[in-house]
Amino acid sequence: MSLLIVCVVMALALFWAVGAHHRLVRMRAEILRQWHLVDTVWLQVLVRLESALAVHCLQQTPQGQETELQQRCDELLNVLSQARVQPMNPSIMESVAQAHASLMLAIREQMKEGQASDWHSLAAVLVRMKQMLPATLATYHVAVQSYNQAIAVWPVRTLAHHMGFTPAVRLELKAGPMELA
Repeated sequence: MSLLIVCVVMALALFWAVGAHHRLVRMRAEILRQWHLVDTVWLQVLVRLESALAVHCLQQTPQGQETELQQRCDELLNVLSQARVQPMNPSIMESVAQAHASLMLAIREQMKEGQASDWHSLAAVLVRMKQMLPATLATYHVAVQSYNQAIAVWPVRTLAHHMGFTPAVRLELKAGPMELA
């Protein structure tokens, strides 16, 4: 009889572990899905920004010379391509935040100097960024928070540690588009 009880308890523990593992996998997949939405919005904005820069550069920059904004756009595109491969890597997410901050700083400096005053398409890109990026980042942050809370609870924490589930990182944009208003 005691052997039966031990077997039932072990079976229940095994079923719980399998269920908890599947739940963590689903939550991690949701983080990845939400990150891909953020990535898509960023790519749309960067494509529009680079087309606005291309038009301006054709008129004012010597051929073959990149502007500061183009370099910052390329830097963000490179970091985003790394984040596509490893979206839960904390150092890559920090690199994304830094690349975004340097792009926003370059835009701000250009606008202060008056070099971008006639760029109506640039203003449209920034408005689009203000509208789209915070909303997609909010859903990404909700997914990250839910996942991190799930792996912090005691019985799941042990399973998560042994199965290699690490906490996800929020993407904090220090010089975000909201400051450009």
